Amino acid sequence: MQYRHLYYFVKIVEAGSFSQAARTIHVAQPALSQQISELEVSLGVALLQRSARGIRPTCRREALRGSLLASPPV
Repeated sequence: MQYRHLYYFVKIVEAGSFSQAARTIHVAQPALSQQISELEVSLGVALLQRSARGIRPTCRREALRGSLLASPPV
């Protein structure tokens, strides 16, 4: 897990969609999707529920929170 994965995750949740987050942080939407896929694979859980109307964080986002709390500070 890398800092940019976490940053992107937060921005996507704040924006409510991959496309809006991509515009906000000036990253191509496919690249943003790839980064979140990598984060989900590294944690072994889906963090976002995707639909045509946007995204919602899943209850599995607690796995991300747990990983962050278990990680040593940088």
